[in-house]
Amino acid sequence: MLINNGSQEEIRKRIISEFKDGVDAESLAVKYDVHVKSVYRMVRVYNKRKSYRRKKGSGRPNALSADEKRRLASFVQVNPFITARQIQYRLGLTVSLETIRNHLKRLGYVRKKLKKKIVLTSDDILERLTYARRNQDRDWSNVLFADEAGIWLFKEAPYGWVKRGEEKYFFTESHPSKVNVFACIGYHGKVWLETYRQNLNSGLYCDILEERLIPTAEEDFGDSDWILVHDNHPTHTSHETTNFLRRKNVAVLDWPVKAQDINPIENLWSHLKRRVLARNPQNIDELENFIHEEWNHLENELIFNIFDSIYTRIEDLIHLRGRSLKY
Repeated sequence: MLINNGSQEEIRKRIISEFKDGVDAESLAVKYDVHVKSVYRMVRVYNKRKSYRRKKGSGRPNALSADEKRRLASFVQVNPFITARQIQYRLGLTVSLETIRNHLKRLGYVRKKLKKKIVLTSDDILERLTYARRNQDRDWSNVLFADEAGIWLFKEAPYGWVKRGEEKYFFTESHPSKVNVFACIGYHGKVWLETYRQNLNSGLYCDILEERLIPTAEEDFGDSDWILVHDNHPTHTSHETTNFLRRKNVAVLDWPVKAQDINPIENLWSHLKRRVLARNPQNIDELENFIHEEWNHLENELIFNIFDSIYTRIEDLIHLRGRSLKY
């Protein structure tokens, strides 16, 4: 059984003690995941110094000087978006990129994709807080959340295994194709999903509402009233769209200008995109088919949880006094 937990001094003490008790060096090397020569060296040094501690200053010297470590830590704190290669160049370091990455890890840094946060002015914050207070006691069960998103084919090259010295290429188009998606969710789950390849304009948006969303909503709610929520995209607020919704007697709930983190349907896109792209579509038709298939496969429980988060979002928005939410 491999054992390597504990400090280096504790491990040396165990190895030397067991060696004295008659355990052979080969077995100790396997047990503690060290080289057999290291076992003999530990025993030899102990017999000479009668101490389990390493001699001060022994071992490989630090690749980074104390001054370089201080400069590196300060530089990353001020420039969190910089890469190891950029750090190496900007600070004039002669150490390897791996040394830089390892030192940052020891400082507690991990490199990961940062979450986006919208920039809010004081007026935006006040508008969001006022909106949350006004809707704090709202029953959202008759509200439908609608939104659009784009899903690209071959937008980014995937990671892959390549042998040293070989070159492998990921072939893509100069302008990657995409499928635009319109979706709507409500208290009862998924309402509708529509795909289209042209850019969305007011005419197309009104067609989707008239042919797809409104009939489905009227079927779900019957004679009961329902309310539509969509963001303040120009297509949604144009005269053509506004007049169309008025003629169709569709009630629209006012929405703050900067409120992407309040709208629950925004969280739907990450689930859908991840599932679609995991199937590695090879052409635009396959991409579109996968979108519809994965939409149908989305669990109702997931949709319910996403929809119900509107209540928590409103409460959090009041608690944070209109500032950005962690969604």
